[in-house]
Amino acid sequence: MSFTHDLPQFVNNKSTPIVFADDIGTLFTHSNTTELNLNTHTVFETKNNWFKNNYHSLNFEKLTVFTV
Repeated sequence: MSFTHDLPQFVNNKSTPIVFADDIGTLFTHSNTTELNLNTHTVFETKNNWFKNNYHSLNFEKLTVFTV
């Protein structure tokens, strides 16, 4: 069984993972909004696949998105 501490290695080139215990946050930044949206989609797709492969699931009810 895998733990969440190895998840950042799968997404760290498009975002900055923030991991604390069993909580995972992700910070996205980009000056181009098209690239930002693409990176966001790519990272969430990668995370979702990682979770499925490791018998975990994303809790979309706890998902919070902040935009600036």
